[in-house]
Amino acid sequence: SFFAPPGRATTRSAMSASRGWTPSDIRRGFICKPSCCGLQVPVFFPDCKYSLAWDIGGLVFIMFETFALPMYLSFGIEPTGLLFGFVSLVNGYFLMDIPLNFVRGFRGDDGSMTVDLDLIRRRYLKWILFDILAGIPWEWLNIGMDHASK
Repeated sequence: SFFAPPGRATTRSAMSASRGWTPSDIRRGFICKPSCCGLQVPVFFPDCKYSLAWDIGGLVFIMFETFALPMYLSFGIEPTGLLFGFVSLVNGYFLMDIPLNFVRGFRGDDGSMTVDLDLIRRRYLKWILFDILAGIPWEWLNIGMDHASK
């Protein structure tokens, strides 16, 4: 089953009912949970179509960066025009990915799904520094430095 850890035979509806999820929640791909300040925050299921689309977009952007970064460093290429627009889209994606990771559920080692905001936050804070460093929009900073030096 979609929500069952490996080795457990159960139905999707039985698992969702036991966790308080409705079929509507499953179709939507997220549930709303109260945050630390009492606001209702959407928490996305790790296997929903939105998470999948977001991850595929991230894979495409990582592949782009894998080729673009060595080109920038080796040949001193600076993106301009349409390329700068695409690079800005990539930078925006990685910057938006940081707060989004605080509201994306995950699957544990046993295959069980976690959508508890506290557990998600604790897990993500272990490696957020890497995301922040990788998400720095260096192209934007270069433009700012170029304007400051003129």
